[in-house]
Amino acid sequence: MILYELLTGTMPYGVYGTFAEVIDKILNQVPKPLQQINVLIDHDLSTIVLRALQKEKGRRYQSAGALLADLEHYLRGEAIDAKRDSTFYVLRKSIIKRKAAAVAIASLLGMIVVGVSMSAYALAQATQREVVEEAKELEERSRIRAQQSEAHARAESQTAQSARDFLNEMLTSVAPGAARGKGVSVNYVLEQAARQIATGRFANQPKVEAQLLMTLGTSYFELGDAPKAAKHLERAIGLLRMVSMMQREKSLNPAFKPTIDLGDNYDDEINESLVTASARITLGRAQALMDDYIVAEKNLDLALKVTRSIAGEASAEAAASLNAIGWMRIRTGDFSGAERPLRQCLAIRDDKLSPDDPNTIETTTLLASALWQGPQQDHEGAEKLLRRSLAFQKNNVDEEHPYIANCLYELSHLMLRTMRFDEAKPLITQCLQIRTKIFGPDHRDTLHALDLLAGLEATSGNPRTAETYLLQVIDGYTRIYGPSDALTYRAEGNLGKVYYRLGNYEKSEPLVRAWYEGLVAAKVREPDMIDLARLCMVRLYEDWGREELAEEWRGK
Repeated sequence: MILYELLTGTMPYGVYGTFAEVIDKILNQVPKPLQQINVLIDHDLSTIVLRALQKEKGRRYQSAGALLADLEHYLRGEAIDAKRDSTFYVLRKSIIKRKAAAVAIASLLGMIVVGVSMSAYALAQATQREVVEEAKELEERSRIRAQQSEAHARAESQTAQSARDFLNEMLTSVAPGAARGKGVSVNYVLEQAARQIATGRFANQPKVEAQLLMTLGTSYFELGDAPKAAKHLERAIGLLRMVSMMQREKSLNPAFKPTIDLGDNYDDEINESLVTASARITLGRAQALMDDYIVAEKNLDLALKVTRSIAGEASAEAAASLNAIGWMRIRTGDFSGAERPLRQCLAIRDDKLSPDDPNTIETTTLLASALWQGPQQDHEGAEKLLRRSLAFQKNNVDEEHPYIANCLYELSHLMLRTMRFDEAKPLITQCLQIRTKIFGPDHRDTLHALDLLAGLEATSGNPRTAETYLLQVIDGYTRIYGPSDALTYRAEGNLGKVYYRLGNYEKSEPLVRAWYEGLVAAKVREPDMIDLARLCMVRLYEDWGREELAEEWRGK
């Protein structure tokens, strides 16, 4: 039925009316020959499809392998089993397939018609037998391939079941009864699972181990622990590539003995799959969080190449790769470079998903970020996209979804940039509440929201409130990213500016200085930001009455 619809654009039966009417049509209505609907379809292909749709079980193909074999006959220009009872038909197809032989025979007949007639007949008989033997061989190969597919499906099911059993075991081990009243965190559960896997429990089940490592890697990424996420995802990709390579080598050489290194090879796509591509997307994002942008870009580019090759240019998998590339470019400040992949991704997701789907909202939010922070500073276009997502969210999407929080964050950031403080505050407050509930107070995304709220409070004339928030932010950033990370010293610079407004120059000076020095050391692409930090130092020393230091900073 699917093949019929793909070839003709319509169903083989009328599927409108009451349930009883539809069933009656399926049972009794004979489908039209396909060439009557689409003149480009030849009689053989129509015959194959109609045989598969026969009402009587005995007249249909008896297995998926038999249907596959007949389709392969058709594609090779050979006689199809659906018309095997016609000797003339088989002979004609054989001769068409062997044009050179047919031409030679025709020439010979023209020269010696009578003498060759018996030989031609014998040749036709031999050719027919050859075609029949080829058909039997193809059908046998198809049957074996069908059996292999069934075995593969069983193996995949067993892999998934083994992974589920292990996860259930881990969750049961930390249930209230087993934990005996001890507080159990998500991190604790993940660490216990990682230890179990590291003992070699799944040494003989690499696909199970890879699936569990992917789950661990994704979970650590969502928790904000990029190094652990990368570690598990790299191992999972290595295992999956190893399994793929072993299967390929085994099919070519049954005596093959695997001695394969798990190391990555970014120039070799042979052992890549949609599963490894999915793992590479999360791995690339984790590496970007660790500022390892060169390797992250390699992973994301390879993921895009693989997903487009296997699933198609406009597939959901390709969209996920494009989304991740856009996300990474925004993180590096390449807003104009982020716009194109994000627009491509949004076009795919708008076509395949509803506007209120969380994935669509995620891409919309990222594209809005690229628009208002990019060279064009398209504030109006960005706000339109963000408010579209929030409008759908009110009607359909879970209000506490992390992508909704991201949308609220981006819109409040835009409101703050355009000096619309009264509109910004309720948005960032709601974002902070959602992220705190989902991730807890120490997660990187929660701290980002608190950082933005602190900036809003400082700009709105509430420096004491801003000070309280920024102290929490700096403490969290230092623990997550380290004291020399750009986010840490920028938050310290913001706190220094708050102390400056409060007239506490002694506390302000080291913080603003660290901000400036961090920007210079990081060689940021924002010279205006470095100039701003330098100007803050100049004004600080001027107001502090230390003119000689102010003059020194004017000359920097």
